[in-house]
Amino acid sequence: MINLPRAAKLPVMIGVRYVGAKQRNSFISFISLVSVLGLLLGVAVLVIVVSVMNGFDKELRHRILGVVPHGVVMSTDQSGLENWLQVSEQLQSHSEILGVAPFARARGMLTSGGAVNIIDLYGISPEHESNVSIIPEHLTRGNIADLHPGSNGIIMGHALANSLGVFIGQQLTLVIPESSSNGMNIKPRIVQVRLIDTFEVGAELDYKLALMHVNDLSRLLNLEHPVQGVRVKFADLLDAPDKLPEITFGLSGSSYRSETWADQYGDLFKAVAMEKAMMFLLLLLIVAIAAFNIISGLVMLVDEKRSDIAILRTLGISPGSVMAIFVVQGSIVGIAGTFLGLGLGIFLAVNISDIVSFFEELFNEQVLAGTYFNAVPSDIRLPDLLVIGLVSLTICFLATLYPAWRASKLQPADVLRYE
Repeated sequence: MINLPRAAKLPVMIGVRYVGAKQRNSFISFISLVSVLGLLLGVAVLVIVVSVMNGFDKELRHRILGVVPHGVVMSTDQSGLENWLQVSEQLQSHSEILGVAPFARARGMLTSGGAVNIIDLYGISPEHESNVSIIPEHLTRGNIADLHPGSNGIIMGHALANSLGVFIGQQLTLVIPESSSNGMNIKPRIVQVRLIDTFEVGAELDYKLALMHVNDLSRLLNLEHPVQGVRVKFADLLDAPDKLPEITFGLSGSSYRSETWADQYGDLFKAVAMEKAMMFLLLLLIVAIAAFNIISGLVMLVDEKRSDIAILRTLGISPGSVMAIFVVQGSIVGIAGTFLGLGLGIFLAVNISDIVSFFEELFNEQVLAGTYFNAVPSDIRLPDLLVIGLVSLTICFLATLYPAWRASKLQPADVLRYE
């Protein structure tokens, strides 16, 4: 138990007593109850919304950045990467990097039966693909090893296959733009490919990504070397934008350049982070409203306890101690509302998917209809809970200062003159 000095114990004891004492004016007790409930709801809503935003952010990172490489390393020479095995060994010597895989890439167009789709086409090595991608885990049938060199086989998103109206085993036409040797003209390179499998990761990539064997795509692109570059997976994908350029600069051999996920999807995740921050600030208004209730309740309590304050002052209690009494009382309300809100928010955030499903069945509506998600994700993070708790307690503490200061300025003679 914390041993407070005697001078500090008295304001705490009186403040706690005022919280539990029955007020002559029942409206003051009602205001205090409303303050606790307001804080409880405000903090709970903050926890739920921030956790759901974290959940969507986590799902997007997993579904998009589990397929799109965290980073790529390529030669500055457009003919391809000749010594990709040596580059891979150097990259894997860094503890930040979990896996590497060779690749080639191009933009192209798939057509079948009059349907046309623009695609991002990646050439991959089936034996290395699981080192950097989650696609092998999300194939609808078959195995990534079915992508054999020389077969012109292709794997695409299930949604993309549906939009083209093709099924596994069917032939379709791939068109890749090819520039002339002088770079002045572009002509289409047309080849027949066969759909050997589809994948479904539940993201936009299901509609625009297709895979071929790296040897087949390199041949179609007329690359001098069969590999265009090396894809890299980081232990922490947030390290890629800062650390990959440094790692690439330290590679021995030819000149290399690097790209990271931030070059393509950085704006998307910045927008998600900004949306989370704005929602946090807007929902703090609920906590602020509850804080105004604390101010109202304490101002009314100070008016009711005028004679008590005057008597305490005549007994020798300092203005600072009087102020501390009401700071303690208001802080107790703030602490109760904040911690009850955190508890309720965590409980609801953990069960948010079941709660949403219940209301979907009750009203026969699908909340996530037309999205990539079949359930509301939630990710509760301790740093967010600490920030919400500290901000709420700070607002509540600041709300107590004016009424407490007003109580400390009461003059005993002026109050007791009419008692």
